[in-house]
Amino acid sequence: QHRLGAKAGQPLSTAPRSIEAPNPGTAASPGDISVGCQGSADILDVFRSHGLALLISTGGVAGTAAFVYVSNIWCLSYLQSSGMPSEDVLIIGLVSRVMNLVLLPFVGMAIDTYGVGLMMFVGGIAMSVTGLPVFVVLALYPQRATALLGIGVIYTLAQSLATPMLFCAELFPTSVRTFCLGISWNVGVCLFGGFGSVVSQVLLDISRFGPGLQMSAAGCITVISVVAALSLQRQGRLQLTHLRETPYFGRSRTEPGKTASADSEADLTAGPEHEWIAAPAGGANRGYHNISSLSSAGNVMVAASSTLPHLIGHQSRESLGSKEDIALYQA
Repeated sequence: QHRLGAKAGQPLSTAPRSIEAPNPGTAASPGDISVGCQGSADILDVFRSHGLALLISTGGVAGTAAFVYVSNIWCLSYLQSSGMPSEDVLIIGLVSRVMNLVLLPFVGMAIDTYGVGLMMFVGGIAMSVTGLPVFVVLALYPQRATALLGIGVIYTLAQSLATPMLFCAELFPTSVRTFCLGISWNVGVCLFGGFGSVVSQVLLDISRFGPGLQMSAAGCITVISVVAALSLQRQGRLQLTHLRETPYFGRSRTEPGKTASADSEADLTAGPEHEWIAAPAGGANRGYHNISSLSSAGNVMVAASSTLPHLIGHQSRESLGSKEDIALYQA
């Protein structure tokens, strides 16, 4: 009860208010009510408020969608039409899936160490670099050994490094995460994955190496999306993390066991007796001060988001004894 800010004798609230900061540079926030429960006007407001994040999320899906649908589905059909036995095609597809399952735990460990942003960037680079060269080898030498190495190992490794589901989910606050992730994910998969086979067939009629160029281009779109996201964050126009702030793009500089998380802090400290007041925007920095926690919990939590990893600091009641002191500390 003390940590949730409830007064003695009062029941705890089962529906704490969200304290997540809105995306920087947006004019409006959809609030704490799910978008699915709101009208069309609120849905349009979400598009206006999170348009940049939706574009970044859609581009982030491009590389993985193209590799999953083109390399794992269309390329296998292409090899079979080139004369490869169906048994070999089945084995290649099975090796690719098993390879993906083996890599998943190691990719998860890498994300926990270096961050989802860096892994998305590395995965996009890997997909853009391997897409065309590997397909050139497959087109010139459509044999089981080359297909096992190219599709089963190299393509699978490249696409496994990128984890767009987590990268895209980080871009949106809780109140609109499901709605925005559903739109951007499905649009990205539809454009770069669902239509990927059709585009590959058209490109094959133009050039025998066209499908490989398509996969490399999709990987480049993912790389561009990550770089654009980092640039927009530096300009204060986009907030990249809403779930886990560090690590994101490189090793975390926080102490072990003290990983900052906007959602986890919200769950621990938000309650009916708390009022979170946003600090005036100064560049890319946004702070939130819990005024009532001075009288109940005896401290003030300041959450600041900027181009650096989010920092969470605590000031004692002795150093922050009034609202005026809080404003001075904020300045």
